[in-house]
Amino acid sequence: MAKVYRIGYLSAASEPAQRASREAFVRALSEHGWVEGRNLTIEYRFANGAVEALSSLAAELARSRVDLIVTTAGSTTALAAKRATDRIPIVFTSGLDPVELGIVSNLARPDGNVTGIGGDLTVIEKRLEALRDVTPKATRYGVLVNPSNRVHPIVVRTLEATAARLKVGLQQIPVRDPGGFDAAWVVIRRDALGGVVMLGDGMFQTHGKRLIALAAEARLPMVVATSQLVREGGLMSFAVDVLSLQRQAAEIVDRILRGAVPSEIPIEEPRKFEMVVNLKTAEAIGLTIPQPVLLMADEVLR
Repeated sequence: MAKVYRIGYLSAASEPAQRASREAFVRALSEHGWVEGRNLTIEYRFANGAVEALSSLAAELARSRVDLIVTTAGSTTALAAKRATDRIPIVFTSGLDPVELGIVSNLARPDGNVTGIGGDLTVIEKRLEALRDVTPKATRYGVLVNPSNRVHPIVVRTLEATAARLKVGLQQIPVRDPGGFDAAWVVIRRDALGGVVMLGDGMFQTHGKRLIALAAEARLPMVVATSQLVREGGLMSFAVDVLSLQRQAAEIVDRILRGAVPSEIPIEEPRKFEMVVNLKTAEAIGLTIPQPVLLMADEVLR
C-alpha cells in the first residue's frame, strides 16, 4: 500500500480569511499528484489572528509527527514552526526577507529543515509610496502595527526610512487585539493622519473587513495587506500574489515529498506581485485616483 503523507498547514489568520489561498495550495498539490484524501492528509491549524497561539499550534503539529509543515499568512508563522521543530521539513511562504527576519541565515543554502519563498522589504516601501501617490497633499501617515508580532519592528524600520525619503511623517498605531480597533481609529482621526498603511498580520487579515469599515467610516485612504482585502472593499494593495505564492509552495512541497532535502533547496523569490485598486471604494471616500496610479495597477475594480 502506498504511503499516505501528512502535511501540517499552519496559518496566523482564520480559515475564512485564508480560504482562497488554502484552496489554491490544495489545487496546486493535486496538479503534482498529491490528492487530499487519497495519498495525502492535511492537518490544518489556524491561529485566528492570535499571534500568541502560533507557538502552541506549531508544537501540536510537531508532536503529531506530520511529514512536513507549510506556513502561511505571515513570517511569524514560519518563526513559530522553526522554534517547534528542527527535524520536520518546513516550507514557509513570505513576501519579506527571510534572512533579515531570522527565518533562515542563508538564501542559497537555508538552515537545516527550513526552506521556502521569501522576498524583500520593497513590497512594504511600495505600500507607502502608493499611499503617497493618491494623497499628495498629506504630510503624515499612520501604520497599523501589532505589538505581539515580532516581525513588525523590523518592517516599521524600513517604512520609517521610506517615509524619510518621501519627506512625510509616519506614526505607529499599535493594536494588540480586535478590541483595540475603535480606539486606534480615534487616534487616527484625532491626529488628522492623511492615510494608513496596514502591515501583514494574521489578526489584521482575519479582521480585515472591520478595519476596512472603519477606514470607510473615517473616509480615510488605507493601503491593505492583500489583494483579497481590496476585493472585499479595501482601497488598494501592493503585495505578493498570494495564489501564485501558494502554487510555488506546492512545488517545493512536491520536491520534498519526493525525497529532496530542505537545506539543498535555495530560497525562492515570489514570482508575482500585484497592485490592485478599488475605484468604488475611492469614490465612496471622495478620493480621485491619479491616472498614473491606475496605469500601474495590475487590476482595477470598478
